[in-house]
Amino acid sequence: MDLREKAAQLPLAPGVYLYKDGGGQVIYVGKAKVLRHRVRSYFSEDKLADVKTGSLIAEARDIDYILVDNEKEALALENNLIKQYQPRFNVLLRDDKTYPYVKLTRERYPRVYVTRRLRKDAPPISALLPRQPGAPAGALHPPPFPGAVLQSGPDALPPEAVFAVPHSPLPGPVRGGPG
Repeated sequence: MDLREKAAQLPLAPGVYLYKDGGGQVIYVGKAKVLRHRVRSYFSEDKLADVKTGSLIAEARDIDYILVDNEKEALALENNLIKQYQPRFNVLLRDDKTYPYVKLTRERYPRVYVTRRLRKDAPPISALLPRQPGAPAGALHPPPFPGAVLQSGPDALPPEAVFAVPHSPLPGPVRGGPG
């Protein structure tokens, strides 16, 4: 089955797709709101005339994909897979400078955000967490998430603190397309 046929059989769902070369190496990772539409777009005459896309399709021999629930999950997974495989056709996201984080505000009703900026100007977590009732001075509640980092929120009323939790790769194998 050639790549056009495989692209035509992809699901109409959000996910991440991986182009692989003849040796099975991942050469490109992308995300899509609708996998079938996005991957099929690589085979249009305009896209094939583009140097980068034309080279990618000429070198690609297989397409795998991973289904996710929504676009935000696809973005986070794409970023993690790019960091893991470092495919040569992905040039922008290979470094750790744009890693996505989940931010929770320290308000009565916390807000949740996805951000790529980690601010290091927040007070230490120990200054913001309450002590456990009846515990000696200095005993603190544990952070709400393991590995949480406290940072200041850019859209906050003065000065609001938020937790940034690095997204970890989703467990499980890469699911291939039909065929």
